[in-house]
Amino acid sequence: MNLPAFHALQKTTHEALFQERLLDALIKLGELCAYASQPAATEAVHTLKQDYAMLLGYMKRGMTDIDREKYFKEFLRKANNIYFRVCRSVELEQGEGHEAMLWQRLHQSPEKLAEIYIPFVEGEGNAPASIAAILADPLASYQQLFDTIWTSGHWSAADRELIYKYVMNDDAPRINRLTIVSATGLALLFSFDEQKFLLLLSVIEEYQVEVSVRALVMSLFAYAVYGDELIQLFPSIQLKFGFLRELTYFHPLVMDVQKAILVAIESPELSREFDKKLPEHLVKAKDGMKELPKDASQEEIQQCIEDNPQLRKFRNEMLDMMHDYVHMQKKGVDLNYTSFSYMQEILPFFDEAANWFCPFTFEHPLLFNINAATRFLSFMVNDKSCDSDRYGMVFAMEPHLPEVHIIKQDAVTMEETKIEGHEIENFIEQLSEKLEHKATDPDKSLLTLEPERLYRHVVSCVQDCFRFFTIFKPDGQTQNPFAKDLRLWKLDYIWPIFNGHDAMRELADWLFELEAYEDAVKFYDKLERDADLCQRMGYAYEKLDAPKLAQTLYREALAMDPDDEWTKHQLLASYRNSGEIALACELLESILAANPEDRRYTRQLAELYVRLEEYDTALKLYSKLDYLRPGHLPTQRALAWCHMALGHYDKAAQLYLDIIGHDGVVDEDYLNAGHCALLQNDVPTAVIYYQECLKMRGKEYASSDLFEADELFLMERGVDSLTHHLVIDLINI
Repeated sequence: MNLPAFHALQKTTHEALFQERLLDALIKLGELCAYASQPAATEAVHTLKQDYAMLLGYMKRGMTDIDREKYFKEFLRKANNIYFRVCRSVELEQGEGHEAMLWQRLHQSPEKLAEIYIPFVEGEGNAPASIAAILADPLASYQQLFDTIWTSGHWSAADRELIYKYVMNDDAPRINRLTIVSATGLALLFSFDEQKFLLLLSVIEEYQVEVSVRALVMSLFAYAVYGDELIQLFPSIQLKFGFLRELTYFHPLVMDVQKAILVAIESPELSREFDKKLPEHLVKAKDGMKELPKDASQEEIQQCIEDNPQLRKFRNEMLDMMHDYVHMQKKGVDLNYTSFSYMQEILPFFDEAANWFCPFTFEHPLLFNINAATRFLSFMVNDKSCDSDRYGMVFAMEPHLPEVHIIKQDAVTMEETKIEGHEIENFIEQLSEKLEHKATDPDKSLLTLEPERLYRHVVSCVQDCFRFFTIFKPDGQTQNPFAKDLRLWKLDYIWPIFNGHDAMRELADWLFELEAYEDAVKFYDKLERDADLCQRMGYAYEKLDAPKLAQTLYREALAMDPDDEWTKHQLLASYRNSGEIALACELLESILAANPEDRRYTRQLAELYVRLEEYDTALKLYSKLDYLRPGHLPTQRALAWCHMALGHYDKAAQLYLDIIGHDGVVDEDYLNAGHCALLQNDVPTAVIYYQECLKMRGKEYASSDLFEADELFLMERGVDSLTHHLVIDLINI
């Protein structure tokens, strides 16, 4: 078969089905089945076409039929089922993708399979001919189960019931049960299958944390991939979703999945940013430590940091960085994404797709003889990591951690007891089992598990999926859900979960923190407004470059909470940034009326009046500031400029003379002093000041742009452009 030709037929058939052009779809589907040499499917399409022709015939004769829409959807559903079955069969048997490779591997001889798959118990595996056979085989490894389920054809109801019983059987190996759920989800993403979808939805109902979370994540991915148009053709799936929406735990669980998805999508960028910042801070730390006295006490080190502005700044930056790290990790950001993407390339373990979905356990065949120190540290280091991270850490640490003696502290006598010999292994084994049990919550119910731990399970599952699709990147027909729109609230059967005040506010706040402002304001706009909501909406509109809307929201927030400093600052900044200086002045005047001695707002108001060129008003405000804090250099500069702008050149010159004698003089002080001397027609003094300005800028010659910033100001006061050119030449002569 020519696969490109098959794919061309596949595309036109899918388009006709998606657009519900049923007659065209059946014609194309018949051609597709015939080209794939599948006579049973071809016959099924022929029968379906005859039934549809009969319905059209009745309609043509003007006969009424209240069930016509139901029949049409039934025909469309059957056509889709045939389409997906045929495409899956062809891709598995003749394709070149990852799934096809696994399918072909599974159909090798038992001897070949024994070389590939590692069973949990000693013995050789075999090549089961059916799902029933492999589930009944005690020697089948999790990897063989995973590959078989992922590459299985479309299931019957009996297949679904058999797998459901296995997954929900507490006596079956946990690693098998969980990988089967993930494999079912991947198979569903490979090809739509009603029975696989129903299995996942049925598993969600059972309250068992690990299997339910995996099933929910995979089913939501499948829903997002296939969309409402296909789901609405399957009443059984709609009914299941409707039932789940009535369960008390389902709404917060879906909310957790949505949050984790949104965070996962942002993780690569956040991880790269964090990995870039960390080395910079470590270099600063190394340089800073050189300034600390040797053998200094903790108090001396602390005092040294407090006395050194650079060390104090570094310490604060490190504290902020650690705060951000903890905050992001709590939200579920995969901060190890970048490092893991490099590490997995050198670990053969991650060459197998099954290992990306394998729950972490020391019962894994490759971890039977793991180093005791590695066994212990893998959980201590990775308590909040996903399963793929834990496996990666174990395999990365193992070659570098020798066996160690463990020191146990007696809680009563506070004496340290050295554990030696075989006791080390026993101690480590017991402690590791406790840590693993705590991390997995195998006995917990969705109804009793703490929300924070439940969210960790959701995050772990979503992170493993995200890594699989963005790092491993299976090169077959499995659709990547992260390439789709994963805003779950857009899906018909999921939307009711988000359609409530508390849920909308929770999701909107989460979107806001992730800087997804466009989606955040859509939810905020549906809610009753309070001051905090108006502040968030205003900030979001600022970021969306909609200053008018932002200002409206800030004013609403101030009306509700007139004393909120943050809102005042944001509104003022918005007015200034959008050039609405008069409105900014009006706001500051009202603020100052309530806080007449506040130097910060007085200064801001004076600066705004300077921008409005209302120098008289600005001068009064700066004079007030000078009275409240005499000799303050920034105030002296502003007073000198206002006096110069108002023509009070003698006062301005005296002020500039005082400023130049100050330790904090800058190049612009000499420049403005030169302007003042020029306005007084004192050209020699002006040239001297300009030359001092250039020295501070590290220049020997004045360029033609020396007066560029203040050219209009000077021209309005009688200094023409010719004078500018002459003065520049005088400076350079």
